[in-house]
Amino acid sequence: MLFLLVACVTPTDDLPLESDDALWTDARAMLDENCARCHTAGGQAQSFDDPATASSMAASMIAAVDAGRMPPVAPDPSCAPYENSDTFTVDDEEIATLRAWADAGGPTGSAVADPPPVTAQSAPFDAELYGGAAYTPDFGADGNDYRCFLVPLGNDGVVYLTGMEALVDALPIVHHVVLFETTGTTGIPGDVTDPTQGFACSGLGAVGWDFLGAWAPGANPVLFPEGSGMRLGRDAQLILQMHYYDSFDGADELADLTGYGLHLADTVERKVQQFPIGPTGFNIPAGDAAYVVSDSIPAGDPGLELLGVWPHMHVLGSGFDERVVHNDGSESCLLHQDGWNFHNQVYAGLSTPLRLQTGDSLSVSCTYDNSASSEDVNFGEETGDEMCFGFTYVVDAE
Repeated sequence: MLFLLVACVTPTDDLPLESDDALWTDARAMLDENCARCHTAGGQAQSFDDPATASSMAASMIAAVDAGRMPPVAPDPSCAPYENSDTFTVDDEEIATLRAWADAGGPTGSAVADPPPVTAQSAPFDAELYGGAAYTPDFGADGNDYRCFLVPLGNDGVVYLTGMEALVDALPIVHHVVLFETTGTTGIPGDVTDPTQGFACSGLGAVGWDFLGAWAPGANPVLFPEGSGMRLGRDAQLILQMHYYDSFDGADELADLTGYGLHLADTVERKVQQFPIGPTGFNIPAGDAAYVVSDSIPAGDPGLELLGVWPHMHVLGSGFDERVVHNDGSESCLLHQDGWNFHNQVYAGLSTPLRLQTGDSLSVSCTYDNSASSEDVNFGEETGDEMCFGFTYVVDAE
């Protein structure tokens, strides 16, 4: 995804022309900082790692920006005040910076062939958990493979999860990742004793599995406000659920070792909870270009503040909306997208938490475009099915 978010000085009539090295330094910084999560070796899109490759694509990069294809659709910052909302859009100065490099022919100056490696955005972590040994998916006839791994945290007392980031390995075959906590054995085969072996599981998890967080292409780390976190019990047993998808010839030959980086604290002042809000069991008619499904639930305890939303749909999504409907009939927008890009599912954290009141409700609405198909599409966990969820994080207000 071409997020061009590093403001750089742009040549003007009053300044000398930048050297090839300076132009490439600006461009390289933007690519490494804002594009490498997808445009890198083994990623979801054409890698920009090699300077010569990036140079050859300079004209197409600025053309994609001018055409509105990049950056991809993301939460509308006019809906609500988000942390890092500048990452959702590209301003004129940022476009001018890219254009200056592209207009100069995409020079790379004296750049070396190997750029610095891409590192996790929120590292260092207090713990990194992986499924054990690398796993090669066994795709079914529908091209999907759900595999779950037990990943004990090994904590000898209660701890609090203050942030998390998926550490995705084989990007081209990973449809999504979900992190659960479980305190029992429900949904875990009785013969599973080795955490490294994994087991086949449902894409929707199992009864008794508590959702902690998820990753899909484009997702960013989830970091809670200072002094807040999700409670994890003593000797917490976490489940790393992987959804692999056979998306290209040779996908069944890739091995994956994805994990999660966790930020932990012994104590917090406020506890975080997560609500998965959205309808299930729906059917999207064939040929319908703007089919809408929705769901609404009571907001619950008025002593809560809303922290942010991670929206999730599959490939037919064309719009997403979540809002608070207040007890007086007024509404507060939480997340709105006119358009949807499966490869850019961004967590939108509010810069100022929104206090919920007695009688408030939370409403989610998803729009789908199934106009190109002669087949209905149903709610489900497979890639060819659809979902509509706003994974909504709240925290104790006091």
